[in-house]
Amino acid sequence: MTVGSLVLMGWVLDIAALRTFIPGVTNPMVASTATCFLLTGFSLWLLANDKGAGRRRWAGVASAVTVALIGLLKLSEYAFGLDLGIDQTLLTKDAGPFPGQMAIPSAISFVLIGAALVLLDMERPSGRAPAETLTLMAALFPLLGLVGRLYDVPTLSRLVGGTVVMALHTAVTFSVVCAGILAARPSRGIMRIVGSDGPGRLLLGRLHGLAA
Repeated sequence: MTVGSLVLMGWVLDIAALRTFIPGVTNPMVASTATCFLLTGFSLWLLANDKGAGRRRWAGVASAVTVALIGLLKLSEYAFGLDLGIDQTLLTKDAGPFPGQMAIPSAISFVLIGAALVLLDMERPSGRAPAETLTLMAALFPLLGLVGRLYDVPTLSRLVGGTVVMALHTAVTFSVVCAGILAARPSRGIMRIVGSDGPGRLLLGRLHGLAA
């Protein structure tokens, strides 16, 4: 929510440093992406308490649905060559060589994250949670972008997005969001393994040590 708010303030007040957020980054986070992050954070904040109900829950679900719809509309623009003006709604001016287009990986991730938040409390008879699967799928795109920049492999960053790639601070924020969704239900799935004292946590710890 903080990142989304600051980036939107950067567009409204025309402060480039707030739009790029990280020194050395040239492509800014577009206003539609910042809006989706703001709505996603708001939704997660409302839904994080698994005892939440009533208006609080419905407001969280409505925010998540809005995020997913924005992502779907953006994907339809790319797929059918439409111009629905989604990215230009909140812009005060053109962003130079980056004309305010939400990247395809960002749109896909928002669709997956929105769906994950809507299904946050659903659990299949097998014990698997659809929200966890959707969140891990959404985390794949920012992960590829971060690895591509870390090891200077531009192909990874453009694997899905083509000419419009996910900005670095967008990828970092997506990673934080996905971690937050997984942590919202710590008693199941991957987070249950991480939080337990069993062999699963020990194995994850050793794998982390080897990676480091």
